[in-house]
Amino acid sequence: MSEGERIRPRKWLGQHFLRDRRVIERIVQAIDPQPGDFILEYGCGTGVLTYPLVESGACLLGFEVDRDLLARLKGDPALAEAEFSGEGLEDWPPARVAERVGRKRIKVAANLPYQLSSTALFDIADGADRVERAVFMMQREVAQRVGASPGGRDFGLLPALIQARHRVEKVGDAAPGAFHPPPRVHSRVLKFTPLVEPRVAPELWDAYKSLLKAVFAERRKQLKSTLRKFYEVDMDFLIELSEAAGVDLSRRPETLSVEELARLAEGLPECRR
Repeated sequence: MSEGERIRPRKWLGQHFLRDRRVIERIVQAIDPQPGDFILEYGCGTGVLTYPLVESGACLLGFEVDRDLLARLKGDPALAEAEFSGEGLEDWPPARVAERVGRKRIKVAANLPYQLSSTALFDIADGADRVERAVFMMQREVAQRVGASPGGRDFGLLPALIQARHRVEKVGDAAPGAFHPPPRVHSRVLKFTPLVEPRVAPELWDAYKSLLKAVFAERRKQLKSTLRKFYEVDMDFLIELSEAAGVDLSRRPETLSVEELARLAEGLPECRR
């Protein structure tokens, strides 16, 4: 019986303990821990990732909200060099952690409850300049959306944010039996590596995010209708914007590339309605 099977999972925390050694090894390989690295791990659980990461000689800060599991991790001599916290990822996004520990860039690993996947992904999008790489386990359907291309129904706010700053690679899949207890969904591990040249300029990031939130809130509408609703612009302005950005505003947002969305964001006023 594995460590994860001896511990009673807490349903209200969405706990499904990873136990498949092959999946664990692939995640660790994707993180590529090296002596002197600083690794942030969300959702340490029973420590199946924590132990090999610490053994690599990397510095590790782990977050685990389950108080019993946290006590086990803190009390294990094999993890004496690591630091652990019972706070949630909402309080400590990667950029804030990197600033706290005085590192220019850190690595991030997460086997989170699936309801927290979006929060973790938004955080690495915002903190791309402080993240060397991130490796996340998530529901397969969410992973498919993250990697979706423009023109399909899955392209929306999340992939437009992530793909603007990261290269997304599939590490592998995990069937329900890879966990205890088995979830009702299949899972996928993705690796996120910040692009050397982001597709959206840093100074345009806030405007880009604001635009995405507006247009994907009403993704079935034409851009010109949504922009008039959310921005203080008239039709004359939109005609000029369309010509300057090279974007037909009768299109729907999911058909636009990251670069086209960025050109629109650059031309729009800073203030929204």
